[in-house]
Amino acid sequence: YTTLFRSFAGTELLIRSKGSSKIALGKPLVVPEGYICFLVYAEKVCDRFISGEHKLSIENLPILTRNAKLNVPNKKGKYKNSFFADIYFVNLGSFTSKFESGQGVYIKRDKKFLGLTAFLKGNFSYKVSNPQLFVDALLKVYGVIKGNIAQRQVELWTGDLVDKKVKKNKPLVEELYERDSKCFDGLVDYLNKNTRDIGIEYTQVEVTETIMPKKVYKKTKLEYTENQDFDKPYNSKQI
Repeated sequence: YTTLFRSFAGTELLIRSKGSSKIALGKPLVVPEGYICFLVYAEKVCDRFISGEHKLSIENLPILTRNAKLNVPNKKGKYKNSFFADIYFVNLGSFTSKFESGQGVYIKRDKKFLGLTAFLKGNFSYKVSNPQLFVDALLKVYGVIKGNIAQRQVELWTGDLVDKKVKKNKPLVEELYERDSKCFDGLVDYLNKNTRDIGIEYTQVEVTETIMPKKVYKKTKLEYTENQDFDKPYNSKQI
């Protein structure tokens, strides 16, 4: 198996190398610019490599060597010349993605509406600020990180945290329906505070859609229609 990689598309958040699994000592490892590489043994992050070309040797793999006992001979006095591990490349660039509510935002009864749950959709921009914490967090959830799981998990984390913060802001139903800016005060700061331990940093979070129960739309539409009808005679007099 080769672990020689020269370039990626640059759009991937995290890539599990096709060279993962059985890896021969002495193989070259090339980490592209803008990425950082981790070797994971038994679902634990061991050694990391910055951009450039590296040799996968005992000297360059101190933690994995200890964990996999690469420097311990067998009963015949022979040392291992290969090991099993996963190789992950983390993109250090900025990303923009979409989120949607997980549990939703429960709003208690107010003057016009009974208690209800609203769901949110939007977009956000972020980067991986601490790659090791990020990989650790994903490993705890999945064990092996394949495909676009990393991107999807960030979207799930984001949706859940947006729900929690908006609920803390205690919006009224109509305020959330109209996406009043005060409903979303402090979103970026709140998300950053709550994702420090998973190595993510947000630069922008925007709620673009609020989804309410049908009764809200019916009642709101009725009120707007009544207001329009009421205004018509007044407007005609002004003309």
